[in-house]
Amino acid sequence: MQITQGQRLPLSRIGISDRLTVAVSIQSSNVIDVACFGLDQQSKLSDDRFMVFFNQTSSPGDAIRLIGPGQFEINLGALPATIDRLVFTAAIDGAGAMKDISSSRFVVSGPGAPNAATCEFSGSTFSVEKAIMVADIYRKGGEWRMLANLQGFKEGLSALVRHFGGEVSDEPATAPPAPATPPLVQATFSLEKKVAAQAPALLSLAKKAQISLEKNNLTKVRAKLAFVLDVSGSMNGQYSRGRVQEAMNRLMPLAVAFDDDGELDVFGFGAKPVHLSPATLSNYSDYIDTEQGGWRKWDVGQRVNDEPRAMRLLMDYYNQSADFGAP
Repeated sequence: MQITQGQRLPLSRIGISDRLTVAVSIQSSNVIDVACFGLDQQSKLSDDRFMVFFNQTSSPGDAIRLIGPGQFEINLGALPATIDRLVFTAAIDGAGAMKDISSSRFVVSGPGAPNAATCEFSGSTFSVEKAIMVADIYRKGGEWRMLANLQGFKEGLSALVRHFGGEVSDEPATAPPAPATPPLVQATFSLEKKVAAQAPALLSLAKKAQISLEKNNLTKVRAKLAFVLDVSGSMNGQYSRGRVQEAMNRLMPLAVAFDDDGELDVFGFGAKPVHLSPATLSNYSDYIDTEQGGWRKWDVGQRVNDEPRAMRLLMDYYNQSADFGAP
């Protein structure tokens, strides 16, 4: 069924019950972040765990799952009674406006209904908007309904978070006077600027990480991240297909944000664990295939999974660290 902006209809009318997929496809030269907000009866994000997007790919109970770019798998039966509305959004990451997008659409489908409802739209629908509410799935009168929303905001993802009652920390309008003695921990720094200067390929991931940190009030936290890699035989496919390297890429902006040294501690383990070199913005891009000759050559012994031995190494290492254990 073809639907248009503003149209509302019950999911039952398009043959959908509790399980469905919502796919948002936007044609643009800009990076588009697609998210799903699970809202309460006041249309507020009262539980951050129900904001599903790049950095949080599932909600409690897997009621909402991000299964691919712009594609969400929904189990309405698994949603708590406190969640009354799902809003699927799209936001431009960086410069640009929604008026510049070309032919785009969203599709709502379900088991036995591969294209139950399709809504086509393009840049002509918008003007200066950088973020839009694409579609809603909501409860009314004891049934689930859908709305082709397509309303927008002049700002990006942060404006959506604020609109739904979430918190995004703002930088102060004026910087406070510099203390006579530099503090042990700097209050804030620009994650995006640091990544842009040293690893521009990670800039999009850094922007998304910054939003998550601000939303959860973690911008001032200092911590050490450790990436502990299972190098047993069952993981060969994940390494060969580049999935482990992709996971490292996603972690790097967080490591830079949390650690003053901008390093990600890396450990590997099979029958025995090995402490690898730290990953940094200068060596991360091909780390998995080059560190100590590449993952196939790491000295982890037999390619079996001995997690307790790996955990002992980590505990010993951090207990002996001046930052975490006894001096």
